[in-house]
Amino acid sequence: MGEITTIAVSRETKQMLEEMKTGSFDETIKRLIKNQNQFPREIRSLTKTVPPSSRITREENRLVFDEDVRIITVYIFFPPGCEDLVEIVMGAGSHVFAPNVISGDGKVVSFSPNLFVGAKTPIWAEITNYDQTYPHTPTIEVEVERIREVGVV
Repeated sequence: MGEITTIAVSRETKQMLEEMKTGSFDETIKRLIKNQNQFPREIRSLTKTVPPSSRITREENRLVFDEDVRIITVYIFFPPGCEDLVEIVMGAGSHVFAPNVISGDGKVVSFSPNLFVGAKTPIWAEITNYDQTYPHTPTIEVEVERIREVGVV
């Protein structure tokens, strides 16, 4: 062990550390720092340009992960010009978790489904453009947390 120092923490933080403690506070804090990225997160895009009067299907617009993930947050941005002309439906496998998200000019939508998705199960977005004249490109981003297998100690 290196040089010892003192750090100030609130009583609440100290209590939380005591509940997690299996050795010294130093060992507990090192373990927490080492494991902070145990469940890494990333943001992946389902953004597609949809031609006039058409639809991008779930088979055309999906993400597939080789490991289990949890969908933490979905972010959708409808750029100006989309007003009531674009609709998004989102799901994972056969489960729909965002039915009928309707567009608006400059509208931002975010929600947190906190949904477990098994490995190889597609996360998808169907985008329908009802505009007969112009294509539209809503931004769709999905924040996922990769879940690693947990072993028994």
